[in-house]
Amino acid sequence: MKLPFTPLSHNQAGFSLIELIVAIIIVGTIAVTASVKLLSVSSDAEFAQLEENASAFKQAVQFANTKWHVLGNRDKVRNLPGFSDGTLDINPNGYPIGTGKGRRFNNPFNIPNGHRGCVQLWTSLLEQAPSIAAGNNNSDYRAYRYRGAEGHNSMCDFVLRKLGDTKGRQRADFKFTYNSYTGTITTTNNL
Repeated sequence: MKLPFTPLSHNQAGFSLIELIVAIIIVGTIAVTASVKLLSVSSDAEFAQLEENASAFKQAVQFANTKWHVLGNRDKVRNLPGFSDGTLDINPNGYPIGTGKGRRFNNPFNIPNGHRGCVQLWTSLLEQAPSIAAGNNNSDYRAYRYRGAEGHNSMCDFVLRKLGDTKGRQRADFKFTYNSYTGTITTTNNL
């Protein structure tokens, strides 16, 4: 059976085009606001995790420095005994500089092996450390070694890459910095 077509009368109401557009704009605004909040919460959580890693790194640096003092050292040490796997090298100030100095201890304040030296520090000092790389952004963190104010290659930046930040170490959103000359660790949030 075929039903007859009856056009809308003036008494029947529907949504006008303007009302539909306003509703779509309101729903879109709510969606954008919610997604920005979600991204902000995610960034805050990742920065909190970076601060936790920086704190663990700082504790390990302080422990290595204490071990260096307890053993009566007053100069550089190759392969600090009784710490980690026994391959950690210490500068004359008592702070870790890596695991690869070997016989090349002519500048005892330089972290050896370029950016890879910072990766070696990371894996030596942190237990269950997040992934890190020296030459790409395909890990949770990327390590950079560079010259500090005192003129030595004694600085490491550990830049968070997990959220997709690919900016260089100086403009990175989140990072922490280790100064092996002074043993200090600082965190940076550029958002």
